[in-house]
Amino acid sequence: MEYTTQPAADSTVFKLSGRLTFKDHSKIADIKHVLSQTSGSQHFVIDLSEVEFIDSSGLGSLIAFKEAVADHNTPVILRHPQDKVLKIFKACCYDELFTIED
Repeated sequence: MEYTTQPAADSTVFKLSGRLTFKDHSKIADIKHVLSQTSGSQHFVIDLSEVEFIDSSGLGSLIAFKEAVADHNTPVILRHPQDKVLKIFKACCYDELFTIED
């Protein structure tokens, strides 16, 4: 997985690409650190439009992102998941845990 960060006025967008798997734990930790340093006025968008595959560790990392900002009541939005990733989200009820933007 690769990622870029794109700050905006009221949000930060993390654009992920490739495969989101267990081997990406150090990059996941980097993103979690940024998320945990947030103020309550922002929201975070995880742009998944270029994520081709996500395994159970990748799914867990999305929960970890949400937990990293839970104390600040900061929403984490999952944006533009590819169809196969979206099917996994729905099978795991992630559409009930996150706002998912098509």
